[in-house]
Amino acid sequence: MLSKGFTLLELIIVVVILGIIASMGMPTYKKAVERVRCAEAIAHLKIIQAKEQMEKLEINNYVSCAGTDSCRSLLDLDLPGENWNYSVTDVTVNDFIARANRTFGTWGGCEYTINSTNDIVNNTGCYYSEISP
Repeated sequence: MLSKGFTLLELIIVVVILGIIASMGMPTYKKAVERVRCAEAIAHLKIIQAKEQMEKLEINNYVSCAGTDSCRSLLDLDLPGENWNYSVTDVTVNDFIARANRTFGTWGGCEYTINSTNDIVNNTGCYYSEISP
């Protein structure tokens, strides 16, 4: 007698194998997503830094902003606010510090900072500290 289908045992074995493969790939996927989010923060900090340099040339002063919405309006930038909260603080005549604080997730509290000379000044609590500017 010929069987035209799979037995329940065969289907269970396939599902278990697929589950094992998926569970092995999930940490790698999460690390890749986190790395992209960290690179996003650094890229937006560089955009803020460039816009601040333009403000310095135009009005001879850097602009301070307390949050993403404030930075969007004062610096006329289209910053996303889903993953990071951006701010510009410690403004002096010759320098400023722009910050990107992680707003949620496992790495909530992670912070990147950049100054007017385009140096990544600090990386606090972030998973990827080796991301270069």
